[in-house]
Amino acid sequence: MKKILTSVLLMVMLVMLIAPFVNAATSDSLADSLYSKLSAYGMTSAEKVKVERYLADNPVTDEQASAILAKADEAIAVMDAEGTKDIKELSKEAKNKIKSIAQEAASTIGLTLTFKVGGIVEVYKDGELIETATLSNSDKLVYTGNSVNVAFVITSVVAIALVATFVAKKRMTVGA
Repeated sequence: MKKILTSVLLMVMLVMLIAPFVNAATSDSLADSLYSKLSAYGMTSAEKVKVERYLADNPVTDEQASAILAKADEAIAVMDAEGTKDIKELSKEAKNKIKSIAQEAASTIGLTLTFKVGGIVEVYKDGELIETATLSNSDKLVYTGNSVNVAFVITSVVAIALVATFVAKKRMTVGA
């Protein structure tokens, strides 16, 4: 009995030791995982920010995250087979395959993609447009919600100007 208890205890300890190293995708790591896989193929940090924002409001299950990463691997395989990392250089068949893979990945979390002329992709959730993206290798930064700091800086500058004006008037009346 003591040997069985010791064996079970050792197995539990082994599982607890190995558990932190499991590499299953989670909602928290999905944006980082996608970025690490797709940054070489044109995904920008701005797009990563968009994914992070979406996932903050719409968490996904581990199974959904794993399915999306598997679709990313499929898309990478298509691009590697074409010998390019730029989606604009793909053949029409490869572009259609990438679109199909993207649609499948989006559908796992209830999204629909609409591809427009000029490389514009519209993302819909429950029939409502939630995002518009352009397929380009642009390095433009995405708005990151920093309006509070801008308001704080403007308010501080105005306050300093008011204090300076008040001090200047006070000195003029004291000196006169």
